Amino acid sequence: MMPIESAEESEVGLGRARETLGLVARKFYWEEKLAELAEHGLSPENAAAFLKGRDDDLNRMSPLQFVRDERSFRSACTKLAQWQTQFGPR
Repeated sequence: MMPIESAEESEVGLGRARETLGLVARKFYWEEKLAELAEHGLSPENAAAFLKGRDDDLNRMSPLQFVRDERSFRSACTKLAQWQTQFGPR
């Protein structure tokens, strides 16, 4: 069920819809923050490879898929620092 459909159903559905949209908004925030750091710290090609490549240390997800909160963001930043050391800054 889509958040809008859930919200139309009842007060409980509205609460669930708000919660779902809040989670999506927070995930988007962390994704954008990570992308900005990667784009400033790596060449465009390496930034794209980092952001989209799957990694064993990130549960076989790409960093963009992995980040959802501050803790997962810090883990992705640790991996980004490794990439910056290995592939150099811009």
